[in-house]
Amino acid sequence: MLTGNPPFDYDEEEDSGDASAGDNFDQKIVNDEVDFPEDMSLVAVLIVTQLLMKDPAQRLGSNGSFDAIRQHPFSKGIDWKALEEKRVNPPEKEKVAKKPRRG
Repeated sequence: MLTGNPPFDYDEEEDSGDASAGDNFDQKIVNDEVDFPEDMSLVAVLIVTQLLMKDPAQRLGSNGSFDAIRQHPFSKGIDWKALEEKRVNPPEKEKVAKKPRRG
């Protein structure tokens, strides 16, 4: 969600004809490492890495408490109450392609 790309590659053309495509994708999730863009902040890389830990026991927030995520440095400055009440504007709005004007 931070980069606009999924963390694990899925080539629909490559995998669509294969009956085990779902298994292949599952193996990518289990075995592959996530590639991060060079311009992604260290704190963003850290939270994504912790949220995608292979071992569920080590995954950020896996203990049933959301507190670890709320207290993570990436979450600094988030008004969680306002977020829950949907009073927070997104940091960046989705860009919608504009239709060319006809003269």
